Amino acid sequence: MINEDGEELSLAVIEQTTISNVLYILAEDEAEDFVYIMKEVRSEGEESFFEFVEDDDEWDAILNV
Repeated sequence: MINEDGEELSLAVIEQTTISNVLYILAEDEAEDFVYIMKEVRSEGEESFFEFVEDDDEWDAILNV
């Protein structure tokens, strides 16, 4: 995965959940010891496209699931 700065991230998916028909994943960047919440924005066949959740309210709501 490539972040918005063009750097490659190596992420491990820890958990996934679906809320209101939106797929969210909790992923860990093992090199940085940091976690991200990402949501699926579209899928084409078996390929999915995700974006980072940046909204604080959405982040908190997903983390509390």
